[in-house]
Amino acid sequence: MFSQKVRNFIVKLQGLSDAQKKAILLIVVIIVGLPLGMLWLVSSGKIIKNVDEHTRIAGLPNIDLPVGEITGTLKNLGDEVESQIENADALLGLNTDQWQTYANSDYGFEVKYPNDATYQVNNNAFIRGSGNVLFDVDFSFVDESSQSVCASYDIYVENTKYSDINDWVKKEQKRIETPVNYESGTILHRKVDSVKDVLIGEELGKKMIIKGDMPDADSSFGILHNGKLYVMNSLDLSLAKDRSCVRGGALDYIYVFEQIFTTFAFTN
Repeated sequence: MFSQKVRNFIVKLQGLSDAQKKAILLIVVIIVGLPLGMLWLVSSGKIIKNVDEHTRIAGLPNIDLPVGEITGTLKNLGDEVESQIENADALLGLNTDQWQTYANSDYGFEVKYPNDATYQVNNNAFIRGSGNVLFDVDFSFVDESSQSVCASYDIYVENTKYSDINDWVKKEQKRIETPVNYESGTILHRKVDSVKDVLIGEELGKKMIIKGDMPDADSSFGILHNGKLYVMNSLDLSLAKDRSCVRGGALDYIYVFEQIFTTFAFTN
């Protein structure tokens, strides 16, 4: 049903960035505004027609509006609105139906990823961040000419001692915003630009948008599940001068992460 398509579309909007949401909602407002304008014309046309009938006796010229044509156009516009919402997935690169699925039964989650991405699994425990990482899978897009990574999307699971997800945000934000020395004495400065609530099933997670110098994540999502911390990070490296990354526009790497992010689900 049309109403269900609209609801599904709104659900998908929730996983997008603010810039994407504003652009898409602007398009929807414009499309929906057109038939509303046509409705106003039809209504006005009927009023004018009634006035016309009562003024003919006075010898005034007829006001002949093509109400039938307007009504037909209105129907066509309504069909177009439904069609645009139905095809929004394809227009915005949000259709993940043909993507491959990575499923991990040991840690109970699955996620979809584009067919032109590759992934590498690290099963050995190692120290990363503030805890003991049990598992890590890295999805990446590689520039074939330079064999350089254009973008990386990382999911890792660790045993955690965080009291709640807000505790993770507080400590992770402190780590991110602490200046660090990088190559050749370069000091990196990062800042958490925003923190948003995100529901995965019935569990609340937190998503941080990060601004500033690389290397670090552009965004980081954390959620506690069955006594473990699950983290998803994204890092866009496509603007580096030594690589020729093919994605851009509506399918840039930040948008791709949003797509991957919306497919993440717990399976137990």
